[in-house]
Amino acid sequence: MLCFPTSEPLTTQRYYRFRLLGLLAMQLVAVTAVVAVITHTLDLSDFVSRWVSEKPLVLVVWGGITTVLLLVLYIVQHRDRWNAVVLIAFTVAQSLLIAGFGLWMHRVPVGLFVVAGTAGFMIQFTLFSCVRASGSQCNAVDRLCNLWQAGASAFATTLVMSVGCMQIEAIQHCLSWTEWSYSMGFLGVLAMWLVFDANGLQLCLTQPHEYWRGVVYFYTDILLLLALLASLTCVLACGDSGDVICVGPVWCCGGGTRPIESRPPDLTAAVIDGNSSHNGVAV
Repeated sequence: MLCFPTSEPLTTQRYYRFRLLGLLAMQLVAVTAVVAVITHTLDLSDFVSRWVSEKPLVLVVWGGITTVLLLVLYIVQHRDRWNAVVLIAFTVAQSLLIAGFGLWMHRVPVGLFVVAGTAGFMIQFTLFSCVRASGSQCNAVDRLCNLWQAGASAFATTLVMSVGCMQIEAIQHCLSWTEWSYSMGFLGVLAMWLVFDANGLQLCLTQPHEYWRGVVYFYTDILLLLALLASLTCVLACGDSGDVICVGPVWCCGGGTRPIESRPPDLTAAVIDGNSSHNGVAV
């Protein structure tokens, strides 16, 4: 297995990776739990659903609040207690945003499945990244396995577990195989993005106490990824086709059906009439 060159002891390397990746994994587990509570508690679900149905722009405002909390987390990342308080507030705001968007789109199981799958991937990615690389005694220095290999192993395990979950009858009633395939495709792109970020963080951060910075870094890049995917989706859906595509029960993209193209007048009938009159044949 490939390994990153490092002069730190194996215990320090493992501690650093566990803290850097484990904090995001625990935060995603908390997000999954809060989203599940919001969407499966009748009173909360009805309140949030009515809230986003009547005023869908609230989701945009709430997304801005969540982004501001991420900025505050960046500011207080090295202040003990304050960073934990802001992370909790950011987790609650993020959970409300995901739950509200899922209720607005009427796709709650899909959103919950993606969040739970991402949390499961990060847990396994954290564990696989702490495994010692085979043949790591080169130059008498122990090394941990390559993060790309750890990410591939974690995603493969997540994929197998998701297929196993789809065999449960209760899940089949609320999540189709088509939705599963789209969700896993998105999760694959997100997993690759997270592994890329983790690889970059490992090379630029040197102290284990900087693991708080990792959460901000991960989520900042996730926002960039979502913005990129949203832009590509809008370009493909609302480009030259002119067709209407509704991404929710309220807002639609497009200007209606495609306008009827102007055509030149059909002169075939006039030519036939002229020839018939010239030949003296009645039509």
